[in-house]
Amino acid sequence: MAACWRDYGCDVGCDAARDRLLDAARCFPPGTIELVAAVLRDGAAAKGCEPWQSGGGQTVADHVQHAFDHVFALWDGTFSTEDATHAIARLLLALSTAGKP
Repeated sequence: MAACWRDYGCDVGCDAARDRLLDAARCFPPGTIELVAAVLRDGAAAKGCEPWQSGGGQTVADHVQHAFDHVFALWDGTFSTEDATHAIARLLLALSTAGKP
């Protein structure tokens, strides 16, 4: 029963894992998870991997650099919701890639 959440670091049953995930999701501003998830899904489709995976062999430094590219749009006046969601997605991928070969 716990196998459905094992890839996400949960070793509890599906109902308990769902409740833990929903509790964590409530920490984020409304609508933001869906926006970032859409970016991760689009990237996964382009790279041929799962949305939570870092396809293409990018390193932590690669993800952080790409996140900075989006954040730096603040200074040239072109920063948008798209830049924000892409920066967040890249930083999440950097976080999940850290410590992996």
